[in-house]
Amino acid sequence: MSVASLVFAAGLLGGAPASAATSSDDVTAQACTTKDIYVPNKPNRIVSMRYTECQRTYNGVKQSSTAMWLWDNREGDGKCAVGRVTIGSWKYKWQWCDATKPSPKYISGWHNGADAKVTLEAA
Repeated sequence: MSVASLVFAAGLLGGAPASAATSSDDVTAQACTTKDIYVPNKPNRIVSMRYTECQRTYNGVKQSSTAMWLWDNREGDGKCAVGRVTIGSWKYKWQWCDATKPSPKYISGWHNGADAKVTLEAA
């Protein structure tokens, strides 16, 4: 089973806030980056993922959020794209098995943690 993972720290690229803050909220500027993952590699990909990871500080607490799209790149091989995200103690798994189109956008929402660990596997 092939697994690829990337972990990114806060502050890679600037971006606009993902959610509006009220006047009583203390949100610092957020930083976002977009990356692609291919399993096992780009020319021979079975599954792939594009994701955006953002970090911010909200009321003094570092938080991260992700948005991802999954692709099952080979029809009829019995494999699905499985994307996992861990932010602090929060974990979630999404799966996509339709080789005819990409998944809908999966959004984690904001969770306490300085970075997100994002992984992709063909299962």
